[in-house]
Amino acid sequence: MRWKGLAFGKLRTFALITLSSLAFSREVCLKVKAKEPYLRLSLYKLFERIYLYRGYELSCTQGSEVVRVLVKRYEKLPLSYDRYGRVSEYALILELEFKGKTLRVSTFTKYRRGYGSLSFRKSLEELLKKLELLINSEFPQSSTLLPSLS
Repeated sequence: MRWKGLAFGKLRTFALITLSSLAFSREVCLKVKAKEPYLRLSLYKLFERIYLYRGYELSCTQGSEVVRVLVKRYEKLPLSYDRYGRVSEYALILELEFKGKTLRVSTFTKYRRGYGSLSFRKSLEELLKKLELLINSEFPQSSTLLPSLS
């Protein structure tokens, strides 16, 4: 009998916290501009996860604030070639503008034959993990990720 009361109390607390977070959340509309579609989708998912984790609601309605992410530079630079003249290592460089700041990250990866674009996508995931760490260090949890009104 006591266990049921405990479970109901925890459920009530969870519902209260969930409803209060929904009541006080702010709506954000994400706009990501990148030429490459896979990069655009990956960046959108990254920023979506960051904003949802911080308690924002994603919605592109009339009252929501627009947050723009603009990719300024995205390059795949070959670093070394194998004996057949094919690229064996390359660097990924990403530079983007977010909230008036320019963020730069880069990573190095080996190209593995026979895996298609999987090695490229894996290196892009590593690049986005570095970007997420950079965003969390540049904009701490206490600061707002909404654009400044000035």
